[in-house]
Amino acid sequence: AMLALARALEDWPRRGWLFGPVVLSFVPMALTGTRMVVICALIGFGIILLHWVIRGRRWALILPFGAVLIALVAVAGYAFRFRWQVLKNHAQIFIETGELVPGSFGARVEMLRLGIDAFRDAPLIGHGRSNQIAAALEQATPGSVDLSHQNTLHNDYLVHMVSFGVFGLAFVLVFLGLLIWISRGIADPALRGFGHAWTAMLAVFMLSNIAFNSGPMSGTVCFVAALLLAARVRQATPA
Repeated sequence: AMLALARALEDWPRRGWLFGPVVLSFVPMALTGTRMVVICALIGFGIILLHWVIRGRRWALILPFGAVLIALVAVAGYAFRFRWQVLKNHAQIFIETGELVPGSFGARVEMLRLGIDAFRDAPLIGHGRSNQIAAALEQATPGSVDLSHQNTLHNDYLVHMVSFGVFGLAFVLVFLGLLIWISRGIADPALRGFGHAWTAMLAVFMLSNIAFNSGPMSGTVCFVAALLLAARVRQATPA
């Protein structure tokens, strides 16, 4: 959907039909019921639109596109209003009392706390990928949120820190940096804008999900990285 949007904008009106798949992509995103998917999509759409506006100096379109993004945010907020309210209530309890209520917010805050403590125990080489959740659970205290049913820390930065220490975190950051560097060197403006948007989406997505060592997401990461790298290499290779 992101690449279709970038291509439709850059090749308008010849490829204007690509706006159709972009609109249809909202259906599976909504059906996932996952807030992070919607947040990442809005970030991606916003970056691609901003890239197109700035590259073509289409300053008059900033306000209309801004209004569209605000409307999409409002729709997403309304669709997830009940889950946002629960999140707000749990966060408020934590801020006021320091108590974590079982649920999405409480589990993720506890994962962050335990993960950081586990990282401090082995900051250089980590505990190993297969031991990351066990190492975190060893830091649990009586009365804390139960995470015994979890098989991951649901944060790829944290997972790499606990698994491989500072080198794991460095790997993730260097990987994201390389994606940005590769994207910046791509001559095709549609693919360049897509590369920037997708990298930002991946960086945000990994704050609450796993991209590496996860079947479906790992495949997507490798495919997009290969697509961007192939475009960069192809244009640098003499005909």
